[in-house]
Amino acid sequence: MLKSWARITFFIVVFFMQACSTEEPIVLVCTFQTTPESNKDIYSFALYPSSNRAIMELDITNATQEGKLITEESNYVIDFQGASANINRYSGYVIFRLGDNALIQRGVCHLAKKI
Repeated sequence: MLKSWARITFFIVVFFMQACSTEEPIVLVCTFQTTPESNKDIYSFALYPSSNRAIMELDITNATQEGKLITEESNYVIDFQGASANINRYSGYVIFRLGDNALIQRGVCHLAKKI
């Protein structure tokens, strides 16, 4: 009887440790527009600062890409292989580079509303 209670207690403790250690991402919605006449591109970034990773999702296709997150004093820098994003943590301005600066997009990010 004592062994079964010890097992149950152990599993409850492990469950709560796992539940409490789950990191909530910082979700940013970023809008890019190359020219005033062009369509807006919308990207979402889920940032996980404690694990140094970020996930980008393109709004139109729901395609995702994971990258390495570097948190600087005033910027989030995300390194995707072949692309990078530099997001100002205070103003929300973002620069997205694809390739060797071949394509540069500028935009603005804001925090996504939690549901």
